[in-house]
Amino acid sequence: MNFKVYQMDIKNAFLNGKLNEEVYVAQPPGFVDPKFPDHVYKLNKALYGLKQAPRAWYDTLSTFLLSKGFVRGKIDSTLFLKKYPKHIFLVQIYVDDIIFGSTNPKLCEKFELLMKSEYKMSMMGELIFFLGLQIKQSEKGIFINQGKYVHEMLKKFDLTSCTPMKTPMARDGNGTGMGRVLIIPVPYPIMKPCPIPGPVPSGIPLSNNHWGHGVGFGNSRRDRVFLPSLPMAPPLTLDKDSKGKSVDVTLYRGMIGSLLCLTASRPDIMYSTCLCARYQAEPKESHLTAVKRIFRYLKGTPNLGLWYSKDSGFDLTAYSDSDFAGCKIDRKSTTGGCHLLGGKLVSWTSKKQNSVSTSTAEAEYVAAGICCAQVLWLRNQLQDYDIQLSKIPIYCDNTSAIAIANNPVLHSKTKHIEVRYHFIRDHVMNGDIELHFVPTEYQLADLFTKPLDVTRFNMLISELGMLNPDD
Repeated sequence: MNFKVYQMDIKNAFLNGKLNEEVYVAQPPGFVDPKFPDHVYKLNKALYGLKQAPRAWYDTLSTFLLSKGFVRGKIDSTLFLKKYPKHIFLVQIYVDDIIFGSTNPKLCEKFELLMKSEYKMSMMGELIFFLGLQIKQSEKGIFINQGKYVHEMLKKFDLTSCTPMKTPMARDGNGTGMGRVLIIPVPYPIMKPCPIPGPVPSGIPLSNNHWGHGVGFGNSRRDRVFLPSLPMAPPLTLDKDSKGKSVDVTLYRGMIGSLLCLTASRPDIMYSTCLCARYQAEPKESHLTAVKRIFRYLKGTPNLGLWYSKDSGFDLTAYSDSDFAGCKIDRKSTTGGCHLLGGKLVSWTSKKQNSVSTSTAEAEYVAAGICCAQVLWLRNQLQDYDIQLSKIPIYCDNTSAIAIANNPVLHSKTKHIEVRYHFIRDHVMNGDIELHFVPTEYQLADLFTKPLDVTRFNMLISELGMLNPDD
């Protein structure tokens, strides 16, 4: 598919907005009417600084696009589409920045002329930088990273000369190795179909015809490079450290804020960043050390990013995982999940659950419900592109959680689970989604629930499509 994305910028965008409310302003200095010095002006159009200005601009622009035959997205109100028999044209707006693309280059040229006829704008050409993301488009696909932002962060916090680390968070007391992350490219999927080990409760849809349902490593030496060593030692987690030495709150929060911005293209630091973000109220030296380790990891992998090939399909899959009582303060579990479109990562999450789970099955079931909600949102998004999906697979490594979702009966060990998490049962019964078992060692969402050793960490980020252009 020859789909190119371009960018344009609207000059003085807010001044084009038409106000629906009555807004009055004081007479500005130098323009005071000597006859009526106490009078005020009534605005006919929006000005910068008005709280109504962004909405007024959006309403004006959307009205113009709709009048030209575009259709607004049902889920994303900033998306506008125009469909042709053999082509599609997409427009995405973010305040005064507009990105657009089509499978037909001539449609992009026509859109540029259309916008120039209505607004003062500057055409910025092919999309290469947007909202902090660096985008590189090629004939084979699109590569997204934030290498420039990483270098700015290291400079801002005076960490340009720090020693690189292999992982963003130590897995145990010995997990402080130094060096760069080595991503070994393979020309084929690392994971290959194999029979599912062990018995599984009846009623659970399982299959071995897809590498995500039941997986194993190949026998070649090239495959065995990624084989994780199991069993593993318990992971190292942070605690409140009430007796530790306090650090500068402003500095700590600034570092966390910068890292959270970076997670837009770096799922590899999602878990470690979100974990450290829990201690922003009273950060200690131990917390700052953990944050600095993330920066040291970034020092070794500044250009790591996500690769989206143009030959990928539109099949939607998801992986759901959870730890159990991982937070040492309130004993709540952490939900982790990732969602892939055509085998390419498009959404990921790592978040502490709102309630305390009494078992691993409950924690995994709650995580599956959260993952299901995101899957349904993505499915609804795809409907705007005329992509209809059903029986979307969610891969979970807990058979008890799968059984709870597939068997909606009252049980003494599950009756206390909040009602909002049970909606997954309806979607399983309706055939919207299917829960499948995947062995823990091949659970891709493992990256978002716990610290990992370097071998497993590298395997997971590689499987999720993260590449380093420098390697």
